[in-house]
Amino acid sequence: MPSFALCLKCGRKYNKDEYSWDELRSSNACCMDLECLGTICRTDAWGYPVAEKLREKGYQFNAEIHIGKNCWLGAGVKVMPGVTIGDNTVIGAGSVVTHDIPANVVAVGVPCRVMREISHKDREIYFKDKRIDPSLIDCTKE
Repeated sequence: MPSFALCLKCGRKYNKDEYSWDELRSSNACCMDLECLGTICRTDAWGYPVAEKLREKGYQFNAEIHIGKNCWLGAGVKVMPGVTIGDNTVIGAGSVVTHDIPANVVAVGVPCRVMREISHKDREIYFKDKRIDPSLIDCTKE
């Protein structure tokens, strides 16, 4: 399983042997461990204050986004500032993630909400009633 950080602000891929994670996390880059990211996903680690006087002066704020290991973000997902998505979580296409999502769940919607936990069944069936060929993975291991 490859492990790298991807800055979704600039698109730069960082290998773990090039930079320390502390350096990346202390920067303004939105860096995270990722396995899969759907097409045209967007993460915004910055936002603007509601107070119009502050916006007029060009103020903005930054809040880190944390996406866990082995997550899948479907096409068109938007992740807002300050959000944490737990390990092994699947976010459905078109979702807008405005608050933290726990590990090992399927979450969808606008705003994004947890639909269900990922279960043993998900290691046996990949779509509707389509079974995973047991020779491809060992479904008995967690």
